Amino acid sequence: MSRRPARFTQADVEKALRAALKMDPPWIVEIAPDGTIRLVPAPAAPAIAMQDVDPATAALNKWRAGRASQA
Repeated sequence: MSRRPARFTQADVEKALRAALKMDPPWIVEIAPDGTIRLVPAPAAPAIAMQDVDPATAALNKWRAGRASQA
């Protein structure tokens, strides 16, 4: 039994992701079962106060910020 052709390629997804990252406000890449790739506006993320973040997540975010500043 042979494989059916791909409905979308990795290159198609990469192009859509690059386009979504360049757009402001942020967009989401949706891939439908039929292979249709669509960019839709991302819902507004609610602002999260630092006191709402559990200590483990806060420590991880601090570590990530430190790693990013070293790069």
